Amino acid sequence: MSDRLCKSAQTYFDRDAVRGYNEVVNPFPIHGESRLVDTVGLLKRLSEAHGVSGYEHQVRAMVQECFGRFADQTTVDTLGNVVALKRGTGPDPRPAVMLAAHMDEIGLIVRELEDGFIHFGQVGGYDDRVLPGQQVVVHGRRELTGVIGVAPPHVVPQVERKKPFPADKLLIDVGLPPEEVSRLVRVGDLVTMKCDLVELKGDLVAGKALDDRASVVAVAVCLEELSRLHHTWDVYAVATVQEEMGVKGAITGTYGSGRRSALPWT
Repeated sequence: MSDRLCKSAQTYFDRDAVRGYNEVVNPFPIHGESRLVDTVGLLKRLSEAHGVSGYEHQVRAMVQECFGRFADQTTVDTLGNVVALKRGTGPDPRPAVMLAAHMDEIGLIVRELEDGFIHFGQVGGYDDRVLPGQQVVVHGRRELTGVIGVAPPHVVPQVERKKPFPADKLLIDVGLPPEEVSRLVRVGDLVTMKCDLVELKGDLVAGKALDDRASVVAVAVCLEELSRLHHTWDVYAVATVQEEMGVKGAITGTYGSGRRSALPWT
């Protein structure tokens, strides 16, 4: 996974067009030098963090810390995007390019409580077919681990048994009595998947929110590589918010500071 992310970052900056914009002093040290960004370790932290669209604060703190190690300036804009600037050495006014990847994730939201069970809606777009049996975290007055359940086959009409259950027929069970659920959970509370990052064979990983936090890691790798290069353009690395709900962060991130070119990684 580490090499794949590094090579992905290298591909973007090795293109002839980009070479024309920057004076490359040394080649990308993919194998020759030690890397400060632990790609798999960072991806694990970001993947396992919770950051539904509009509520990205936990992830944002991690990204700020990582981008800040290599950027000349790191800020958070009004909407919540992390904007890191790596200044170029060209004369003012310098051209600028933006590398953008979104840090929010799809999630669920509490819609109704019924006898201790939780009805939910979606924030973004989950495939209903993958929801039954998933472990979740309900972010109520305190975090509650739950599981998404469905009616068992023997109480479902024969004609419905081979069809996927729509989300409005699914319930979250946190294992508490109704009065306790009512005290701890309110309509509008967020729900996220409880899923650890797993390393598979073949340098692959599986986990939640890899769309698009794998690209956030790739942007971090780019920032590290740029810290070893002499480049004339300014480079803005932006971890955007609310992509899953209308690409809002990418739009404000682009227009907010007048970027001239952008490379979105989605």
